[in-house]
Amino acid sequence: RTGFRIINAQSELVSLFYGMYYEYEFEGDAKGMLFGTHEIDKASLGGGSGIAELGAIFRPYANNDRLTATVGVRGYMGARQGLYGKFALQYAF
Repeated sequence: RTGFRIINAQSELVSLFYGMYYEYEFEGDAKGMLFGTHEIDKASLGGGSGIAELGAIFRPYANNDRLTATVGVRGYMGARQGLYGKFALQYAF
C-alpha cells in the first residue's frame, strides 16, 4: 500500500484528515473448511484497489492528546469495493 494522509488542524480541539491510497494484493486467495467436511468456495481479492478516506479527530481538552475521538469514512474501488465507517474513542496512558 502506498499513498498519503493529510491532517489539517482546524483548532486545538478539532483536526480534519483526508487521504488517498493505492494497494495491490498479489495472491489474495482464501479458502476454508466448515466442520472439516464441507469446503468453502475460494474468495480472491488479488489485484489493485484505490482507497479514499475522510474524517475528523476530536479532542475534548486543549493541549491534551490523551483522550481523542475519531470519526471517519473510507471507500474502496477496484478489486476491493465497499464503504467502511469508523468511530473510535482512544485514551492513551
